[in-house]
Amino acid sequence: MKRWRLAIGTAVALCSAYAVAQDAPESLLPSTFDKPAPRPTRAATQPAPQPGPRATPVPPAQTTTDPTATPVVQPLPTDSAGALPVAASGKPLPSLRELEAMSPEELDELLGIKPPSDIPPAARRSLKRTGVIDASEGGFEYAWLAGQDGALVRAALAGNRGTLVSRWGHILLRRALASRLDAPSGMNPAEFVALRAALLVRMGEGEAARALVQDVDPVDYSPALVQSALDAYLATADITGVCPVVAVHGGVRKDNDWRVLRSICAAFQGEGASAMAQLDRYDGGKLWPKIDILLAQKYAGAAGNARRAVTIEWDQANTMNPWRFGLALGTGLEPPAALLADAEPRYTYYAATAPMLPITSRAAAADKAAGRGILSSAAMVDLYGQIYADEEITGEWRDRAETLRRAYVGASPADRLAAMRTL
Repeated sequence: MKRWRLAIGTAVALCSAYAVAQDAPESLLPSTFDKPAPRPTRAATQPAPQPGPRATPVPPAQTTTDPTATPVVQPLPTDSAGALPVAASGKPLPSLRELEAMSPEELDELLGIKPPSDIPPAARRSLKRTGVIDASEGGFEYAWLAGQDGALVRAALAGNRGTLVSRWGHILLRRALASRLDAPSGMNPAEFVALRAALLVRMGEGEAARALVQDVDPVDYSPALVQSALDAYLATADITGVCPVVAVHGGVRKDNDWRVLRSICAAFQGEGASAMAQLDRYDGGKLWPKIDILLAQKYAGAAGNARRAVTIEWDQANTMNPWRFGLALGTGLEPPAALLADAEPRYTYYAATAPMLPITSRAAAADKAAGRGILSSAAMVDLYGQIYADEEITGEWRDRAETLRRAYVGASPADRLAAMRTL
């Protein structure tokens, strides 16, 4: 028994020693690998700093004692009184409801973002010489007014009402205004274009005025040129033609006409739903007359998914104005003849060259436009030639077209002379 006990104790001792060896194995590597020499610190390798001027201690920022307050990393911009957050334009930030109702142009204005011109610098046109008829094409010479006093030219252009006594005087003035000219001395070229285009509009020359303002890049427009361009596009029922100018100069005006125009342009830029919502808020007669808002809704409703049926009742209109005329023709409507008869003659001149009107309506206005000098005799022959070629036109206009044809191609001199007397 003693031998067995001794053998068991020896075995237990050996097992314990083996277990201890397994818990703490011994490394066979030299001791330098287990305990490497310490690296020199930065203070030991770098020279000691030299004493310099003492800096003024900065007082610690004041902290609030309110335990519920949340620390602000960057304070919100406030106005001079420090009352409300303000935008880049300096105005208080609108509410979320007002932000949802804003158009993209209004948001850009609020954030102080001005859309850049989409014309590359190399493609920009110079303002030194503006116009659409070159001297080689029958226009006036470039320096025709360059040496004149700008104040005198400004007074002459702004004071002309566009109602010349002579038909040939009208033709000569239109050619002068549309010529490629250098600006007079001391006058901004953009103002020179604006004055010329405004006079062409008053003369009933909508197409010439539109061509003139299109000769200037939108980024170079002045406030006066913006208004002249708007009048020219309304005269030709091409309201969306001024939208590139609105995109660049969206914040130049704040009046009601400009708000409606921005909504219309937004509709044709893919923001149909928001644009129609804005026009719906303008409805009610406070911003615009009821019929004008309906015309604007009808015009903007033709864009994309914003289509809607709008009924126009002309008995709500007593007078004619540029917006009413341009929006009506732009939507394919013909203003009542009685309304045009009581309006300024320029609306009749605009109608003579409006391609969206029935040809008989254009012919009725063409007689007066030709007498003024807006249409030439060749243009009148072309107009009545279209009437003669349209077999569906009967009555007085058909008789006029046939009489005009006999005056040109009658079988005998007596027939031609009789037709001339009838005319």
